[in-house]
Amino acid sequence: MKIKKLVVTTVIGTMMLGGFTASPIGFPSAKVQAAAPAYVAPEKVDIGWVVGDLVDSAGNRFENARKSIYFSPPKAEKGTLIIDIKKKEFRWMENYRHPSTMESLPFHLHDEPYLTDGRGDDAKRAYTRKDTDFLNRESAENFTIRETFFIDSNQVEKDRKYYLGGPGTTSESSFYYEAYFYPGVDLTPMSKAERIKYVERTKNGKEIPTSNVSHIGRVLIKSKDMFLYNKDGKAHGKLKQYEGLRVYEVQDDRYQVGGGYYVKKTKDTLFYVGHVYSEGKNMDVYDANGGLFKKFKPRENVRVYSTENGRYQVGAGYYVSPDFHISFDR
Repeated sequence: MKIKKLVVTTVIGTMMLGGFTASPIGFPSAKVQAAAPAYVAPEKVDIGWVVGDLVDSAGNRFENARKSIYFSPPKAEKGTLIIDIKKKEFRWMENYRHPSTMESLPFHLHDEPYLTDGRGDDAKRAYTRKDTDFLNRESAENFTIRETFFIDSNQVEKDRKYYLGGPGTTSESSFYYEAYFYPGVDLTPMSKAERIKYVERTKNGKEIPTSNVSHIGRVLIKSKDMFLYNKDGKAHGKLKQYEGLRVYEVQDDRYQVGGGYYVKKTKDTLFYVGHVYSEGKNMDVYDANGGLFKKFKPRENVRVYSTENGRYQVGAGYYVSPDFHISFDR
């Protein structure tokens, strides 16, 4: 496979990608039910970008003007690649979240960089079957599009790079996403419920590595006398006041903050789900009656404690409404 003028960058884990106007939404393909395969632990997927030339309809070439995102499993083998996509700045995501939208989107895997060097939407695809699941539809910030691709033996790429094509895949600013590769198994025939259960399953009581697990929020340390504890219940170290630690699980008396370490629940801890801020223009915060309370400057963070009625609840009844310039980070 020959790729012209590509500048490659690689990262591992969660990335952001961005987009253009969404394509029309189609209809879901018929599902073939089959017995669930034996559980296989997911493997780490490298995620990166290549930069290639953009060729317009008149044949004009613009050097290094088009980006394309790729996914690279650790081995060149058949299996299922799952990509979870969440909104960053992609304004059409709310259209997909609408209850009337069918769970089918024009995302595809290709064996060469998408829309670079004159290639179009009809470029060769690098999968046998795919399926799409919409997850957490009731939540603006947690809504996830899960794309599941089965890569058969005759589609395995020697360089282990599979390029995602579709709405929002030629920029780095519209989505967060995570990727998992399940070697040797085909998860596309499963029902949505079966696939969710399979992906969330643990093996031998061990969690999926934290590099592939999204945190669910943060805990704010309000006191100077709070400690971090290890899995044996021993104090590991003192925490900084006003520090915000990532939380992976909330339990009865503690917040799990990764690696077996935890913070005790006390009056000096406060859980919140993330931050909300704006890009390029001011962010409006409203009171409980819908009146304008305050305008925050671009990139000013405000803590979000929950989401209700499609709004970011920022404390004491105040809220921020989702919009194309509003971004949420955990």
